Amino acid sequence: REPTDQEVCHKMNIDLDTCHRLRAEANGARQISLDDYHSHVDTMEGILRKTLNMINPRTPEGLIHVKEVREILAEEIDDLSDRERQVVSLYYLEEMTLKEIGAVLSITESRVSQIHAQALGRLMNRLKVSFGTDSPDSDDYDV
Repeated sequence: REPTDQEVCHKMNIDLDTCHRLRAEANGARQISLDDYHSHVDTMEGILRKTLNMINPRTPEGLIHVKEVREILAEEIDDLSDRERQVVSLYYLEEMTLKEIGAVLSITESRVSQIHAQALGRLMNRLKVSFGTDSPDSDDYDV
């Protein structure tokens, strides 16, 4: 299993904020404002919806394509880290807020937003590879 942030902090003898900062620096991540975060997520979700809306499920080809998209998406979600899968599941299936997810996972709302954006970025990049598309709207989703 992946260690929790608290376990990592304890082992390294550092506080949680320092741990998050170091992890962000190590991953090349950047802090973004909440407005930028929502814009980023809206863009990724919009691209996925746009892609799905272009499929006509009333045709045999469309039905096959919808099934393929669902299978690919399920496979890609399975490939996320445990923590990313938890956040995506709680957010989209349980419809919990970032704050509620943070309480459940014992992490800050800010950390939940980072994990959520990172998971969506990974999914979008993987879907681009799976579909062989390189939309100008979807250049780089890593946070």
